[in-house]
Amino acid sequence: MIGWILLILLILFVILTIIFACMKKSLRQKNMDILEADGFVNLVSAGDFDMNVNNFGDGKYKIIAMPASWDATLPIEMKKLSEY
Repeated sequence: MIGWILLILLILFVILTIIFACMKKSLRQKNMDILEADGFVNLVSAGDFDMNVNNFGDGKYKIIAMPASWDATLPIEMKKLSEY
């Protein structure tokens, strides 16, 4: 009896993991599409993966930001900051 319950829980866990992984990939692509449309994407090859290097301002000042180390809205907020 306990074996059947554990098997059902394991199957549910695997199914939910697959569903959430697909949802995450889909949402990531939608976010990239939005960022590309607004001009916030500058992909640079970093070996096995591509890293987004943010470009802000008009070139007079350099703002260097570490991708994925802070707020998800960092590129948008930094672009607003560079308009001043």
